[in-house]
Amino acid sequence: MRTSLTQHQPEDLQESLRQATPMKRWGEPADVAEAALYLASSEAAYVTGQVVLVNGGIIMY
Repeated sequence: MRTSLTQHQPEDLQESLRQATPMKRWGEPADVAEAALYLASSEAAYVTGQVVLVNGGIIMY
């Protein structure tokens, strides 16, 4: 996830993590916000007890 903390990681580490992610990009804070907005909306009224991973697929179960 691109944050003020991750921007200080070495470039080679950033690229390695980006390449390891199936979506081939860093997550943005807006990606998390969109998931949170969905869960808070009436469209998710029947969604219960779920773990929503907003990680671009780097961890898949």
